[in-house]
Amino acid sequence: MKVIIEIDLPSGHILPDLKMIERLASPDWMAVWWHVDDVKRCIDYPIGKLQAREILECAYRDYNHTNGLNLETLKIIADEVTVK
Repeated sequence: MKVIIEIDLPSGHILPDLKMIERLASPDWMAVWWHVDDVKRCIDYPIGKLQAREILECAYRDYNHTNGLNLETLKIIADEVTVK
């Protein structure tokens, strides 16, 4: 089967590679998604979308497969990278 996917990426966004797209389409893989709103809800002080995105980027960069990623981990990262 052939599928054509068209994606409009904002300037500066990285195009997902073919391997990632194949994983997203496969029932043999599981993806867990985090959104900036998840980050904003898990902390006790207000932050903007850009700060929340920075926290997600740090979490992605420093992701530890042994420990996983959860709301508590995001909160710890937020406390390390944001100025309250």
